[in-house]
Amino acid sequence: MWLLLTGAALAVSLQMHYLSLILIPMAGILWLHEILYRKYQKKSSKNLIKGTLLSVLIFLIIMSPLFWFDLRHDFLNYKAITHFFASTNTVTGNIWENFLKIPGLFTYNLVGRYMAGQNIYLQLIVSSLILFVLINGFYKRVRQKVLDWPIMALGIWLIIGLIGVSFYQQEVYDHYLGFLNPAPFLLLGSIASINFGRWERLVNGGILILVITLAFVNLQKNPQLTTPQNQLKRTQEVAKYIIQKAQGKDFNFALIAKNNYDAAYNFYLDLYGYKPKQLPFVNTGQLLVVCEDPICDPTHNAKYEVAAFGMSKIDWSEEFEGVKIYRLIPNPSGKP
Repeated sequence: MWLLLTGAALAVSLQMHYLSLILIPMAGILWLHEILYRKYQKKSSKNLIKGTLLSVLIFLIIMSPLFWFDLRHDFLNYKAITHFFASTNTVTGNIWENFLKIPGLFTYNLVGRYMAGQNIYLQLIVSSLILFVLINGFYKRVRQKVLDWPIMALGIWLIIGLIGVSFYQQEVYDHYLGFLNPAPFLLLGSIASINFGRWERLVNGGILILVITLAFVNLQKNPQLTTPQNQLKRTQEVAKYIIQKAQGKDFNFALIAKNNYDAAYNFYLDLYGYKPKQLPFVNTGQLLVVCEDPICDPTHNAKYEVAAFGMSKIDWSEEFEGVKIYRLIPNPSGKP
């Protein structure tokens, strides 16, 4: 049953973000451990193999809508993920420098932003308690020869996840860690399973106070208290507006944004029947640029779609739905 749930969870996670691929080696390590453990205990692995095959089947079934979507849309996700990993500026870096990022990813990105409401004191307390749980589990395994399987699984999940994310060279946004954030919560909660002897009541009281404090601090930063950005609706409206401004002619498209990607715009432009022509293969003579940044200079931007369009100048610019939209036209001379 657990293998079936694992296959389903992996499929769901992969559809949320590419970084969830890090879960595959984590699952592989736990699976290999179980195989070796059964062999050492001279137990049959027949049910484990059966469950593994069924979990792979469930994984493929849940992933099938995404596969079907790619077949219908020129392998959009496949191209995005290959570009994601092939880019030398995205998933590379010096191994030692990457490992040095792990403490910050753990204490700030995972604990600080997800659990401690960005409160530095709570961040240090919670981080220390999670490390205590991992060290205690390791001690029991080495000195007492007792395997605490849940702690081992959570520890591998956390460690492999942090190592994998450390190789990502761009800014790590909160939702990128969706595949990893349950681990520290579960590790913190597992303190309740540790026997502290005569200190049990004192520790439990301290944990209760900590949980109440964490809840209070996080409620102050609840996203429900802020005005929603309605990104989906805005993207749809901007796509319709671009189609209107293209006046039925072919166009190239580019997005200039520090915190967004052009995939959503391209998807809706394609859905509405006006798929932008791809540079450098087809230069339509008009490049429609959406800029979400406060300051924009589209004719000198280093974005590939802008550079591939060639020397250009601004034909017109307008503001719509909180973003700036530019129409660039060729300007071979480079003169204003």
